[in-house]
Amino acid sequence: MGAGDSAYVVVVVIGAIFALSRIMSIRFSPQFLLLAIALTCLGVIEFYISRRTTLLLTALLLVSAKEIQPRLLIGTFLAAKIIGLCLVVALVITGVFGVETYQYFKMATGTYIQRVFVNGSSTTIMHLSFLAIIFLSFYMKKGRCGLVYYFGFFFLDLICANITGSYMGFLLGIGGLALFWICQHVNKFRGLLVKYSTAVLPLLLLLTFGTAFMFGHSSAVDAIDRLFQGRVYYNHYFMSNYSVSLFGHGMLSDEGNFDNSFVFVLVAYGAVTFCVLFGSIQLLIFRLKEQADWVSIALVVVYLIAALSESFYPAAAVNPSLLLLVPLFELVGQGEEKTLTNPHAAHSKSWGRD
Repeated sequence: MGAGDSAYVVVVVIGAIFALSRIMSIRFSPQFLLLAIALTCLGVIEFYISRRTTLLLTALLLVSAKEIQPRLLIGTFLAAKIIGLCLVVALVITGVFGVETYQYFKMATGTYIQRVFVNGSSTTIMHLSFLAIIFLSFYMKKGRCGLVYYFGFFFLDLICANITGSYMGFLLGIGGLALFWICQHVNKFRGLLVKYSTAVLPLLLLLTFGTAFMFGHSSAVDAIDRLFQGRVYYNHYFMSNYSVSLFGHGMLSDEGNFDNSFVFVLVAYGAVTFCVLFGSIQLLIFRLKEQADWVSIALVVVYLIAALSESFYPAAAVNPSLLLLVPLFELVGQGEEKTLTNPHAAHSKSWGRD
């Protein structure tokens, strides 16, 4: 469902009421209050410009989740994704949700494939929900998963890709599983992930904007564009035709071609939101690195990589890695230097000794 469905709007409003009621019932330090006001104001400004509630709802969620443990937040999020995905399947089977097929051209192979709409919406969001179940299950198990977990999710990802026709979703699922498995079993790689984790976001930004500006001037970049279904071209188009502004240009008429979160946030939401969002994520990675929390780092990294191919990153309802910002905002709001609690401390310390 989307904003055009009344049931969706009702649920969002109820969620916003819960968030506001909790905000009214918890104590804030002066520093955290200023942070909360700043985030909310930014969400309101972007709502005025874009007519989308995405950033405002994300800000409300992160502020109202103050003092709630990340594992409880993510565990609840995981349960919601499982229930939601099962409901979608049930509504399709019972005929409540209609299914439509259409032909889709794959640039990488030069062929047409058949894809489907469910209830008038792309099935990409379904695949992203399934990927969230994979990634959050790994997080909740603290990186200790057996072969049954990996093989089970591999075959489910294969089935999901066959239904949705999303090659990118399939590759993200396989890539995430491979990253988790290597981190779990190869001590040196786990250490390298932690050591160089702070370089991931800068490298992805360099890849995104570097290929956008190099488009049309490099055969290698053109090949990457075909592999990524024209995403590099659209990055080039938006960066070439829209100047960077403080609060963005809002939702453009051709927003459906936004398939890179870094370009999407910069162009649609502006430089302020871009710096706040990805600056916070980089600061979070620095903190997780200090804690040697490789499980949380792996969760953040897979969603940053996924941001290369989709525009969902600013939405906490789709990107659960943003929930890890809650304790970071609490720390910033305290105005003093404290150590973030590592939910995986007992497990993550072993990589250094190994």
